[in-house]
Amino acid sequence: MCRFPVGNKVPKKRRLKEAFFNTSKKGLRNTGHYRRIFTDKNGNELLTKENKKDLIMFLKTL
Repeated sequence: MCRFPVGNKVPKKRRLKEAFFNTSKKGLRNTGHYRRIFTDKNGNELLTKENKKDLIMFLKTL
């Protein structure tokens, strides 16, 4: 098992301001999506299984 130092155990030369992830900023939170993206207001799927596969393949190319 590989362990990485956290908190005060991180060497001082590695404690860079740029390395910190500020989750208090809008868009950087780990809250997920709050709007329906792939369903309509009634909860019905908007994409077919084939459309979903195509979308995943497209996203892999980015």
